[in-house]
Amino acid sequence: MNRKKFGLRLASLAVFLLLPLSGAAALEKMDGDLDGNGRVTAADAARLMRIAAGIETMDHSLASIADVTGNLSVTHDDARAVLLLCCGRLNSFEDLSGAIEAQLLGESYLDKFSYTGAVKTENGYRSARLSVSISRMRFLDSACYVADIYVRDITCLRSAFSRGEYEGRRETALAMAENNGAVIAVTGDMYTMNADGAIVRNGVYYNDRRVTKKKDLGVLYRDGTFRTYARGEMTLEDLKASGEIWQMWVFGPMLLDESGEPMSKFNCNSSILGNNPRTAIGYYSPGHYCLVVVDGRQKPYSAGLRMEDLSQLMYELGCTAAYNLDGGQSASMSDGQRLINSPSGGGRSITDIVYLGEPLA
Repeated sequence: MNRKKFGLRLASLAVFLLLPLSGAAALEKMDGDLDGNGRVTAADAARLMRIAAGIETMDHSLASIADVTGNLSVTHDDARAVLLLCCGRLNSFEDLSGAIEAQLLGESYLDKFSYTGAVKTENGYRSARLSVSISRMRFLDSACYVADIYVRDITCLRSAFSRGEYEGRRETALAMAENNGAVIAVTGDMYTMNADGAIVRNGVYYNDRRVTKKKDLGVLYRDGTFRTYARGEMTLEDLKASGEIWQMWVFGPMLLDESGEPMSKFNCNSSILGNNPRTAIGYYSPGHYCLVVVDGRQKPYSAGLRMEDLSQLMYELGCTAAYNLDGGQSASMSDGQRLINSPSGGGRSITDIVYLGEPLA
């Protein structure tokens, strides 16, 4: 590092010590070049990892260039940001400014997103606000498809009605995914079967009279939290007072108890407890979710899961809350161009989907 550049950085450090740094202005002063060789490399990232882990002590003169995410401390996310820059997934640390100030996730999971434009592959999608990774696994005797989802804006996680209308004529999950520009979509909750109570989709209340007492509820709030409620547990007034609801599903049952443990007894008809194709939504923390589809009724390829097995699967995936959606022949996962799973009997037309897309304006 030449003396002039070193002097400028000492001046910047003095300002850093006197004034709090935040936002884009802070990011402009932080370049991640810890060894002063004029380049940001994987060696800088490795050193940041050691500092974040407490293995190496940081020289205070590096404070203004080590904290590239602007949180006033050096964390593993700083190292991840440097690696993103090194591998071409980030043009400048300044590009992180708007992203990490978003509603959800903040600086966490920086490596899950793309900062140089949206990237879509056969197994996922990444942009600055949305990350979806699709994997296939076997659980017991069944083929399971898991979409691991991170969103920085809750409006990325949406619902859509068939034909774009409440109680519209049914259509396939593939058609709805294509019509709504979905990155990934799964079967919804066949809400028309439970239309005796309120339905909430994308923040809009439908049939705003009361809450169905027949089914457990799955509720996604505007702040990114997801909760399940046992049937009859909440009145409409209780729900409205519990927070701003973004989505409310009315199929059920809930799949994990209040402590996030698997369940063996469920609030549903015994006829759906046996081996069946399944659809479920899982919750880890605000901004991190999963959508799961399990093929069934297709031995030896895939037998389907009992409700108890589905509960165990969501627990083993690490979810802290989970909710069963419409399954059987309806259970489908699509990226808008193809069906990712193999629905029983080729699938059927449905009333609604849960899907991921870019944030609403």
